[in-house]
Amino acid sequence: MKSLILVAEDNETTRDLVQTQLTLLGYRVTTAKNGVEAIAKAIAELPDLIVMDIQMPVMDGLDAASQIRKEPTTQVIPILAATAKTMSGDKERCLAAGCNDYIAKPFTHRQLQFAIEKLLTKPWSPTDKPVAPSRTPVGRNLEQEPAAKAGARVDGSSDGSGE
Repeated sequence: MKSLILVAEDNETTRDLVQTQLTLLGYRVTTAKNGVEAIAKAIAELPDLIVMDIQMPVMDGLDAASQIRKEPTTQVIPILAATAKTMSGDKERCLAAGCNDYIAKPFTHRQLQFAIEKLLTKPWSPTDKPVAPSRTPVGRNLEQEPAAKAGARVDGSSDGSGE
């Protein structure tokens, strides 16, 4: 059975698009609209991975990730921060809050697939220190991949490549 992924995203269009992309990749998907829902679903459903938007109402993704790390039953679940926040220090704040990796929006179907597969295949424990994003393909390449090679973007736009 394919992995269960929790998508925590307040924007309905983005949430639906990511859910569709993951379903097409064969993953089972559950969703949350804010950080409070994400924590509750993480505890109740114990997903194999969480894709966490950072800017959400009620509770943001950083606070939710931090709370998920404090809960014994969820502390080992990998968390992929997905955010449009790409200012200096944002990656570090995501990692410090307990996220394992970071992906900048808008991201492509392939970028999302790569980031998820990387986290699902790498053993991780809560005592591990995340790898600095500048040293990982996800942190280094995702923001710099030319749009002409990227295909459909998570925001629903396309570069015309037909993917």
